[in-house]
Amino acid sequence: MIRCVTPAYKDIWNICENSDRSDKAVILIVNSAWAKEVALAQFKEDGYDPKIAKLTSIKEWMTHGGELNPSIMHISRDGITRFDEGRTRAIVADEKGYHDYPIATTYRHAMNLKQHWGSVSRAKKVFDFTECWDHLDNAIILGNP
Repeated sequence: MIRCVTPAYKDIWNICENSDRSDKAVILIVNSAWAKEVALAQFKEDGYDPKIAKLTSIKEWMTHGGELNPSIMHISRDGITRFDEGRTRAIVADEKGYHDYPIATTYRHAMNLKQHWGSVSRAKKVFDFTECWDHLDNAIILGNP
């Protein structure tokens, strides 16, 4: 099970659970031998039932620069519907642990991330999610998108 093979499972669980209590969005990308269904089952077994949002719009946005579906976005303080700057992150996990990546949602945010991480593809992302989508639909949108 995920809990056994992932040293950082408790940390991942806490990040995802906390996202439900805030206005942050978390994208959990399940890599390697443990599958999306197993990840969801493990969360539920441990008492956390994540909600799954519409992945197609996120995938298109990350990989092709498509438009985000408003039903999976925040309404920000200025009334604009979007993923709030700096409030979207990706947890990319496998048996060895996980990496926590911020996702650029505005040009300004992308430039800040570029300074910190070294590169970013326009304003869309700081982590290349393309490979994650090539094989399986293995991303789960968690929290309060």
